[in-house]
Amino acid sequence: CSLVCPSGQEAHALLGGIVRPVNATADMADGDGFTVPCATLATGFAGTARVGCGQGVLSVHTSACTGEPCSAQRLGVRIATLTGYLNVTEALPSGSSYTFPIETAGFADYHGTGVVGCNRGSFWVDLAGVRCKEGACMESPCGPYARVFVWKNEQYGDIRMGMTVPPSGGTWEKSCSDHLYGHSGNIMFTCKDGVITADTGGCIPESC
Repeated sequence: CSLVCPSGQEAHALLGGIVRPVNATADMADGDGFTVPCATLATGFAGTARVGCGQGVLSVHTSACTGEPCSAQRLGVRIATLTGYLNVTEALPSGSSYTFPIETAGFADYHGTGVVGCNRGSFWVDLAGVRCKEGACMESPCGPYARVFVWKNEQYGDIRMGMTVPPSGGTWEKSCSDHLYGHSGNIMFTCKDGVITADTGGCIPESC
């Protein structure tokens, strides 16, 4: 006999490391299906997911969901109390990144390379490879309201620091659960010569 998936039966969609419930909106015969926008399952995804019924079991297929690209634009980059700008001249596919010399963003007192990337329609910037030139900005404090990007296990966080930031050499913590979905523990931040870096090694995936 052919089994049906009754109206209201629930399946779970896994997309971008996030689990979302999806329900049958009506009784479905074996082989029936419908589509839902990927954006309703996880932010920053385009395309459609297919919800299908097979032998009385409802399932969700998200293989056609893709991350939104990032449009070309002028990005603000902040180090210490300084703001520079990086011109991203071409759209970036989600999941892609490239390095840039920090001097090209207008920071004459710093050297090294930054990384800019795209995650589901949002740009991120990593300055872990940037250092102060000797004698130019050593011991510079990290500026208030700095923006720091963190990621782990497909989860991405865009963190805005508050008005008070520890001086150069200082460290502080923020809860993983506030910025990385499905993780517990703490993110460790360090200020060094005006550059804030983040360590997500203390963020542990929560068990089901």
